[in-house]
Amino acid sequence: MPGATHDNASSTILPFVVRDVSKDETYGYSEKNPVGVGGRRSAGLRNQLRYL
Repeated sequence: MPGATHDNASSTILPFVVRDVSKDETYGYSEKNPVGVGGRRSAGLRNQLRYL
Protein backbone atom coordinates (compact mmCIF):
# COMPACT_ATOMS: atom_id res chain seq x y z
CA MET A 1 0.00 0.00 0.00
CA PRO A 2 1.73 3.19 -1.11
CA GLY A 3 -0.22 5.42 1.30
CA ALA A 4 -3.58 7.10 1.47
CA THR A 5 -5.02 10.57 1.87
CA HIS A 6 -7.82 11.72 4.11
CA ASP A 7 -10.03 14.82 4.11
CA ASN A 8 -8.75 15.86 7.56
CA ALA A 9 -5.07 15.30 6.75
CA SER A 10 -2.97 17.62 4.67
CA SER A 11 -0.53 15.02 3.40
CA THR A 12 -0.09 11.38 2.51
CA ILE A 13 -0.63 8.96 5.39
CA LEU A 14 2.00 6.25 5.54
CA PRO A 15 1.29 2.80 7.05
CA PHE A 16 1.58 2.48 10.84
CA VAL A 17 4.17 -0.13 11.79
CA VAL A 18 3.21 -2.08 14.92
CA ARG A 19 6.35 -3.33 16.64
CA ASP A 20 5.07 -4.32 20.08
CA VAL A 21 2.24 -6.63 21.03
CA SER A 22 0.40 -6.15 24.32
CA LYS A 23 0.14 -9.06 26.71
CA ASP A 24 -2.97 -7.46 28.24
CA GLU A 25 -5.96 -9.32 26.78
CA THR A 26 -8.27 -6.33 27.44
CA TYR A 27 -6.09 -3.80 25.55
CA GLY A 28 -8.06 -2.02 22.86
CA TYR A 29 -11.43 -3.62 23.64
CA SER A 30 -13.02 -0.82 25.70
CA GLU A 31 -12.94 2.94 26.20
CA LYS A 32 -11.27 2.31 29.58
CA ASN A 33 -8.27 0.61 27.92
CA PRO A 34 -7.95 2.12 24.41
CA VAL A 35 -5.19 1.56 21.87
CA GLY A 36 -2.61 4.31 22.32
CA VAL A 37 -0.97 5.53 19.11
CA GLY A 38 1.14 8.24 20.69
CA GLY A 39 2.22 11.54 19.27
CA ARG A 40 1.76 15.15 20.16
CA ARG A 41 -1.28 17.17 19.21
CA SER A 42 -0.20 17.64 15.59
CA ALA A 43 0.84 13.98 15.14
CA GLY A 44 -2.09 12.47 17.05
CA LEU A 45 -4.61 12.61 14.19
CA ARG A 46 -2.02 11.40 11.69
CA ASN A 47 -1.09 8.43 13.93
CA GLN A 48 -4.77 7.54 14.48
CA LEU A 49 -5.38 7.47 10.75
CA ARG A 50 -2.20 5.50 10.10
CA TYR A 51 -3.18 2.89 12.71
CA LEU A 52 -6.68 2.47 11.30
